[in-house]
Amino acid sequence: MRFQFSIWIICIIQFLCIVVKATPSWIILGDTAKTQNTKLSIYSALTSGDAALYKGELGDAEKHYKEAYSLVDKALAEKRGHRISIFNETIFDPIDKLGQLYLLTNNLRKAEYYFDLSKKL
Repeated sequence: MRFQFSIWIICIIQFLCIVVKATPSWIILGDTAKTQNTKLSIYSALTSGDAALYKGELGDAEKHYKEAYSLVDKALAEKRGHRISIFNETIFDPIDKLGQLYLLTNNLRKAEYYFDLSKKL
């Protein structure tokens, strides 16, 4: 329960920072922790992509989702497989969200590629 509450607080702070378009210094300092923890890096990229998608910035959303996908791909290459649990997300989410983004932009060829890739995992 306490863990979920802290995740909600982090999400609210990220949302407020995006709306205000400001970044507090303690979030910038937290970037070093994100680079050392794969799960946190993936989760951060996914939430940043969701926030960018919510704002309508599809290019930024694609960038963040691709970053999350590359981190998941790297973790899968290290033979950690499906044991990766990303808080409430799964390893399939970056791939599925990329597919959904390409469906939204009507790029059906890329959407089909990412959905097929998700099925193969």
